[in-house]
Amino acid sequence: MDAKATIPEDMKALLRSCLSTDPQDRPSNFQDIANTLTTIYQATTDTPYPRTKSKAAADTADSLNNWRKLDTISYDSENRIQNTTRHLFKQLLTMTHDKLA
Repeated sequence: MDAKATIPEDMKALLRSCLSTDPQDRPSNFQDIANTLTTIYQATTDTPYPRTKSKAAADTADSLNNWRKLDTISYDSENRIQNTTRHLFKQLLTMTHDKLA
């Protein structure tokens, strides 16, 4: 038994636009895609989309990422390594040849 799924023409058009090699033909944001998918769902099922529309988060990506924190940790670690290296090098310079042997 061969079962074939029928893909609505609007869904094919959306997929073609998402996969377009020309950036001008692609949807400009995910909200446009979500709106189109909701419309396709409603047209295909003859029922309203059951989920509530999601809202954008108040936080921006910059406030949510950890790169700034990692950069700070990295920078602090590098400073500690450099300071320790300088300290050890100064000690080494003040040592006499006898202490090095």
